[in-house]
Amino acid sequence: MSRSEERRVPFALRPATQDDEDFAWQIFKLTMQESIASMWGTWDDVRWNTFFRRHYDPSLTRIIVVDGRDVGILRVEERTTEVWLDTVEIAPEQQGRGLGSTIVRAVLADARSRNRPVGLQVNRANRARLLYERLGFIEVGSTDTHHLMRAEPDAGCN
Repeated sequence: MSRSEERRVPFALRPATQDDEDFAWQIFKLTMQESIASMWGTWDDVRWNTFFRRHYDPSLTRIIVVDGRDVGILRVEERTTEVWLDTVEIAPEQQGRGLGSTIVRAVLADARSRNRPVGLQVNRANRARLLYERLGFIEVGSTDTHHLMRAEPDAGCN
């Protein structure tokens, strides 16, 4: 299937609760362990669990649901100058089917309808950067560990 024919996967979002913290941790670990280990040389379960739990905020988090099953995490923040796409993490068995593209397109469309740009950061070892570029994000800066990317509201949505 070509990128232009990529499937749009139906999904729902539900508000996260404190009870979803363990699920969210497992999704974080499954989706980020490889790129974090690549960036920092190793994966330390205690370090990253502590980091994750310190930053988990159910009031800003949505659970991605497909066919009645929780399959991922979405966190989008409204900031002064932009919509910030903080987190899109999808269970590995649900990846490669167009779900991530569908979700990011939905975030872009919502922001575009309000004439707002969308910003994000992606760690340098994370393959998701290719998805973001395909969907119209461009690199606007970088740190030692991350690419800073932005999609303007007038950019075409692929």
